[in-house]
Amino acid sequence: MSAGPYWSRPDLHRLAELSITTLFWLAWFYLITPLLSLVMWLAGIRMFVDEMLVQDGYIALLVELRTYGMIILGMLLVMLAWVEWNVHRYGRHNHRLLQPEPVTNKEIAQHAGLTEKVLETLHESRIVIVDYDDQDKLLVRNMRRKKTKGPVRGP
Repeated sequence: MSAGPYWSRPDLHRLAELSITTLFWLAWFYLITPLLSLVMWLAGIRMFVDEMLVQDGYIALLVELRTYGMIILGMLLVMLAWVEWNVHRYGRHNHRLLQPEPVTNKEIAQHAGLTEKVLETLHESRIVIVDYDDQDKLLVRNMRRKKTKGPVRGP
């Protein structure tokens, strides 16, 4: 079974579009950077290169990154301790005392203002477009009737 020419495959087509779009956005950013630098300079904003590289500002940045890293590590340890405490305290099971009753299709249909037959058709449909009217009642705009019963795709 042939998938056709490589340029007509949708996945390669999307990848090519994404690559070209990304390339041109990067080129645009590269070309607009001097103009942004000029505008920032006129506004009194110092340039990153001057502050960080020429005046050794990267050393202060490294010190701050170490401090921020320690804070993030502390937050991670507190979060992991909290998760471990929850697993120990509540276990891996749902211990709710009052489980809600399951909602029936009849109740769903009544709440939505539909019949059970229409609700069943909606459940079996592949794509459904819905909206609400002024009284917040469900309006079915469009649906494709049946799901395909073909082979399951994937590994």
